[in-house]
Amino acid sequence: MADLDRLHARLEKLSQKIFHAKSKLKRHGEWHEGHARTSEELAARYADLKARVNENMPHDSAIDHHVTGLELSLREWLADLDDRTK
Repeated sequence: MADLDRLHARLEKLSQKIFHAKSKLKRHGEWHEGHARTSEELAARYADLKARVNENMPHDSAIDHHVTGLELSLREWLADLDDRTK
């Protein structure tokens, strides 16, 4: 009888492992189904983002709206030093 109980316990554990593995596989399939992008979709997204970046104003002029006079003077001085060392 003890052997039969151990066998049932082992079979129950195996059944639970199989159930969890199937559940995990199902969740994985549901999550990834339709979420994978094709290379064409990624290329189109890249082209769109690149076009948006190219439309925006240059980085330095965007930053200049948020810098103080001291920072702007320091930048000009550093740029002047860079020009002199070339």
